[in-house]
Amino acid sequence: MNAPVRLSASIGSEGSALAKQIFARYEEMKSDRNGRAQELDAVARIYRPQRQGFSSSGEKRDAWNLHELFNSTTLVAAGNLTSSLYSTLCNPANDWFQATTLDKDLAEWHSVKEWLDIVSRRMLASFSPAVSNFYSSAVTWLADVPILGTGFMISDEGRGRKKLIDTCISPADAVFSVDADGMADELIVERWLNPVQAARYYGPEALPPKLRERAASGKTDGRTRFLQAMQPNDDFTPGRLGTKGMPFVSTHVSEEGQAVVRQGGMREQPFAVPRWDVDGSNPWGRGLGYLTLASGRKLQAMSRDNLTAGALAARPPIGTTGTRAVKEGMKMAPGAFLHGAVSHQGQQLMRPIITSNGLPISADMERQAKEEVENGWHAQLLTLVGRTGLGNLEVIERMEERLRLQAPYLGRTQTEGLSVLLERRFGLLFRAGQFPPPPKEMAGQPLDMRFTSVAALAQRAQEGVAAARLLEDTYKLAGSQSDPSAAAEIWDNVDTDRALGVLAEARGAPTVMLRSPEAVAARREQRAQAAAQQQQMAMAQQLAATGKDAASAMAQMMPPEGGM
Repeated sequence: MNAPVRLSASIGSEGSALAKQIFARYEEMKSDRNGRAQELDAVARIYRPQRQGFSSSGEKRDAWNLHELFNSTTLVAAGNLTSSLYSTLCNPANDWFQATTLDKDLAEWHSVKEWLDIVSRRMLASFSPAVSNFYSSAVTWLADVPILGTGFMISDEGRGRKKLIDTCISPADAVFSVDADGMADELIVERWLNPVQAARYYGPEALPPKLRERAASGKTDGRTRFLQAMQPNDDFTPGRLGTKGMPFVSTHVSEEGQAVVRQGGMREQPFAVPRWDVDGSNPWGRGLGYLTLASGRKLQAMSRDNLTAGALAARPPIGTTGTRAVKEGMKMAPGAFLHGAVSHQGQQLMRPIITSNGLPISADMERQAKEEVENGWHAQLLTLVGRTGLGNLEVIERMEERLRLQAPYLGRTQTEGLSVLLERRFGLLFRAGQFPPPPKEMAGQPLDMRFTSVAALAQRAQEGVAAARLLEDTYKLAGSQSDPSAAAEIWDNVDTDRALGVLAEARGAPTVMLRSPEAVAARREQRAQAAAQQQQMAMAQQLAATGKDAASAMAQMMPPEGGM
């Protein structure tokens, strides 16, 4: 049963009721992960060996970092998909999000548009390597999600060289729960620290007495378990100062002494837990690692058996008489003389034991298992290396097909992951005074973050394709009319300004490429004035020419001067 989260009044005091409650809550939430522990270890063992240890304690988790694989296809296929997700969701080379508002007309106002542009640029800068470690952590984070099904990222203010810290937590080191809407709202992270590490991280005065004494003596042997619980604050009171005025509370507790060693509040949820896919009542997600687990196991077993058979064929076991002289004289090497292999009577004393006449598994069978793994990770759509003869249309279609297959999962990653981090990042920067005050037109308007990454653009690509085809068809239909007025009437049905806006948004063109509606109206007004002036000049020239011709005609009609 989840007891209400209350604030602690004392730091470092042993026997804290809040500390005991958090440890009990951790074990309760851990039951969900335990239900998937064997499955997660099986997936990690084949696709992500460094993340194993779901069935073991934190102190023994390093023993799971073993590579008992016989074929690297599983690692390469999962790595390729991870690289694809990283490049399509949050590639640092692209502006992968843009601050905007749900009111599209309001977003076009000059003052609002200018402020949103400042917010976008400064938020993007906050993710740069000079300020944050987000991009390095995002690689690991976006590998956990499709492989293990669940990923954890914590975003907070920096305590060292980085001003902002984005930390990817191993799913084997954390547990979480969801609210009534199915969104993650509670995260508890497990850490194992020796006394010196604990004193440096929390401060000696925050530790319970015995742990503080060991830290003062410089003890680095023996590790203590600490938990950090990030939970909704049940003591939250809007408008209050301090931690009680924060919607979320973060509490660090020590298992030794059952003490609270740090506590603080946060105005936004500080963690993001995206999941690849969710089924049933268990909140832990399932990814492609689970879906391709059978194929991965089969491939590893086939590769192992073929390698074993090949080794036995190349170096078969030797049956001997068992005499000491034969054993001492054995030298199994190509071209070497093996004395004692034949007796004085010509009898063969040693004989290879042939276990098979060929490989037990054909190369075609192993290749088929490899293709099963690669297809499960969309390898055929991810790579075009070594392929020739592909036209631009085919390349585009392959890209669209890949993103169409991944679209549901990319959307979940954006909603449960990147959106939560962006909300947290905006709050941290706004309170730090990194943004100018919003214009008065934004009063009461929610700020929205629109994703502009390759994945987001692909999701909107169909609108661009539809707009381009409509313009192409309209051009053909108008061109088939012999009467110019009929062609103009056809174009009257299409708002070309809005069509161009749809194309620009679908193609991901920078907003600076398009002029504002005011600038477009001004240019059209100038063009209309210039056309009017040219028309007036042409009319004046025509009138002048007409007057000149009339004067010449009159002169010809008049009799010569002096004549009767």
